[in-house]
Amino acid sequence: MTTILDITNISFRTKTKTLVHNFSLSIHQGEIHGLLGPNGAGKTTTFHLIAGLLNTHSGKIKLYGNDITHLDLSGRCSLGLGFMAQERTLFPEMTVKDNIFCALELNQTSIQQQNTLYEKILQQLQIKPIENTRASALSGGEARRTELARILAKEPKVLLMDEPFAGVDPKATSDIKALIHYLSKLGISILLTDHNAREILTLCDRITIIKDGTTLITGTKKEVISSESANLAYLNGQFDDLLLPMGS
Repeated sequence: MTTILDITNISFRTKTKTLVHNFSLSIHQGEIHGLLGPNGAGKTTTFHLIAGLLNTHSGKIKLYGNDITHLDLSGRCSLGLGFMAQERTLFPEMTVKDNIFCALELNQTSIQQQNTLYEKILQQLQIKPIENTRASALSGGEARRTELARILAKEPKVLLMDEPFAGVDPKATSDIKALIHYLSKLGISILLTDHNAREILTLCDRITIIKDGTTLITGTKKEVISSESANLAYLNGQFDDLLLPMGS
């Protein structure tokens, strides 16, 4: 498999504490990869290091073989990284269409190309019916789709999703999962983190559990759920039912 995002031994520390220590991770093309861990494990800090919201103190981050370790979020996005934050980032008084075009206009392409990509994104995310709705009037699921549309306007190759299921109802959660699968089939690599461990375990091709700022285990759903160390540190034997045959 082709490695798209390669993270090697990254670390981050404050004046009094090391929050991330020699964390490593590789993401393959089209892979859906989940990052899980107990509270205080360094999960959020690690995610922000990968996105470029924080600077690593050591280690390397490469995207398509290019060293992006010292680039900020904007620089990484220009090379094919997309980032969907947990917090809403839409302009509330603007319509869905205008929010998306704010991103499209940064592409420095022709109006015709922007319109073509816009219509493609509307179809992909099934948001044509709400294109003239103000962002402030969107439901949680609709806002998530619109935020994702803005990111897809930059045509990313890797998508980072921070708590994508936060603040949305079960129907919207199911819709977001279906979109993630769809984007994966298009060849977009996806790294996501969420407090809903069950959703991550059922959705992802591979999962990494982080503990004390470093990688505890990386593996498939079966490998992670069957891991003694993963259960002691985080899973606590609560997800064995996910390994049962369907219908059991």
